[in-house]
Amino acid sequence: MKNKMFTLLAAIFLSGNLSAQDKKIKEDLVPESVIKEFRTKYKKLEIKAWYEDDSGYSAQFQKGETKPRAYFKNDGTWIRTTIKIKEEGVSSAVKKSIKNTEWKDWKITESYKVETPEFKKLFELHMKKGSDKKVLLFDPTGKAMDIK
Repeated sequence: MKNKMFTLLAAIFLSGNLSAQDKKIKEDLVPESVIKEFRTKYKKLEIKAWYEDDSGYSAQFQKGETKPRAYFKNDGTWIRTTIKIKEEGVSSAVKKSIKNTEWKDWKITESYKVETPEFKKLFELHMKKGSDKKVLLFDPTGKAMDIK
């Protein structure tokens, strides 16, 4: 069970925020199954842009003041949704957890709230120290879920 959870998290984690490999595309190039799943999950929210990469499709959309991005497999299965947040939006438990690790001297360069089918709320932190970079995934209680 533990190995399945780690494998699932790794797949989810690796599928998102790789925007350097994304290619913006027109909606008519997006499979109907992906569009249908987006519409089911996000009802009447307006899609600002569609993207395609090796792992599937993503939709940038407007939700209030935020611009979340929903990621889907090629068959339409929803993988995750990310919202870029300011460092202040990261839970204090996560910040405290980082202070007790080897990353305490690293700088947070980007932070995201992440929702997956299994987890309603995770925090993804892009960290940097010198030329070294890491991406850490935490649950809201500060428990490390994945490190890349």
